[in-house]
Amino acid sequence: MKNYVPPVQEKVETTPKKIPTKNTEKAKKTPAKAAEKSNKKAPKGGKSGKNTEPPAPALEAAVATKAEKAGMTSALLQLLCRQDMIDSGKSQSDILDALEKSDGLIHPARRALLGA
Repeated sequence: MKNYVPPVQEKVETTPKKIPTKNTEKAKKTPAKAAEKSNKKAPKGGKSGKNTEPPAPALEAAVATKAEKAGMTSALLQLLCRQDMIDSGKSQSDILDALEKSDGLIHPARRALLGA
């Protein structure tokens, strides 16, 4: 029996993909392309193209200083932006008082104001 010699195969070199460094043009273009792609995506669900969020209300001077001293300015603004609070017609001072009674917690203050 003859000695078997397998046929010679060409070596295929596998080179790892080069990661672009910060100084190359490709690296500079990559974030821009990613941003373009993310902007082109269609919105999922809900209403598209409409801004249903009401604008941030302007705080009255006396209420703003009182809320800032209590550290509840952001919570007060969150409550004032809610549509049910706008519809209720409660004053900013009433809403701040309810926030102070609930120790700055938004949902308990909302329940106290709306009776829900």
